Amino acid sequence: MKPASRSAGPFSTILDPLPAAYFREACGSWDAAEAAHGISVETHLAVAGLVFRLRFAGPGASEQLRPTLAHLEMDHRGAADWTLDCWSGPATGCPIPRPTPLMRSGIHQECLPLFSDGRFSVFHQQWLGALGLIDRQERRILACYLEDGPLPMYEEAAPFRALFNAALNTADRQIVHAASVGVPGGTVLIAGAPRSGKSTLAVQSLIHGLHYQSDDLCVLSAEEAPRTWSLYGVAKLRDDSLGFFPSSLPLRAFTEGTERKHSFQVDGAFPGHLLPEAPCKALVIPRISRQEASRLRPASGLEAMKALVPWSVSEVPAAGQSGVRIMMHALARIPAYHLDLGHDAAQAAGLLEGLARG
Repeated sequence: MKPASRSAGPFSTILDPLPAAYFREACGSWDAAEAAHGISVETHLAVAGLVFRLRFAGPGASEQLRPTLAHLEMDHRGAADWTLDCWSGPATGCPIPRPTPLMRSGIHQECLPLFSDGRFSVFHQQWLGALGLIDRQERRILACYLEDGPLPMYEEAAPFRALFNAALNTADRQIVHAASVGVPGGTVLIAGAPRSGKSTLAVQSLIHGLHYQSDDLCVLSAEEAPRTWSLYGVAKLRDDSLGFFPSSLPLRAFTEGTERKHSFQVDGAFPGHLLPEAPCKALVIPRISRQEASRLRPASGLEAMKALVPWSVSEVPAAGQSGVRIMMHALARIPAYHLDLGHDAAQAAGLLEGLARG
């Protein structure tokens, strides 16, 4: 009897490490969804200097998520840096098997440590009913929604944040919890705790002629001359801030937790004012004051760090040591200021424009 040929078939994977085994199982769910329903949408996104091939299988997710990412879409013919495959488990009938309680042991910031290593990471947003997996070696991402029905605005306005961030970290970029406005030649990060006025200041600056990148989440690089990128094309405002804005804004009301908020598509309301990328010239920490005019005061590096890093770590799942390193590298290279906000929004926007022009 002749010995088996080396090409007789693949080797068994029964002893694959857990991260690889679960990623392979998830790939099987995607393959089944694609085979049953086909690719409903395929496009390319320019995300902070990287090209992502984004594919949706079947119905259920693309209709909600694509408008938020539309400003990133690009014509691209070559190979992409990453492939991101997304589908709805209930809509396709092909969900990724849910992690068991044992698999979720030690979960930290939605990341499953038993199924994550230097190559793979698994994110389980149980409250949302979403699973995300990334393979850094193959540069492939899987995103599966496990619950039926429409996605909450939290996800619709900022999809794939943990997955994008894990991919961007490999290129020394980090999603940060900050607003960003400016001019084509430079931007200013607006950082601070929730309810410190970041969104209000960013949208007021947009109304007064500045370009806009974010009121909440943008991308920051660790370069000698740090840069920022727009990531999501949606602006969000709290219900109690609407008195600062014209009633003509095309707002859409929603509830986030127990808080009522309003959103609008920036490129639709302010065509040409969504700024893809620019050098980061400064960071400001806003504070509402009782004075008439706004003013800038120097801030220390420690104050800048406290305004940006902890909030970014809490808002972006698994923004761990690599993310902190990226943020600290950038903060060491840009000046920081306190911005005491007065009553004149146009004057505050003018101060930000001056910093952005450097």
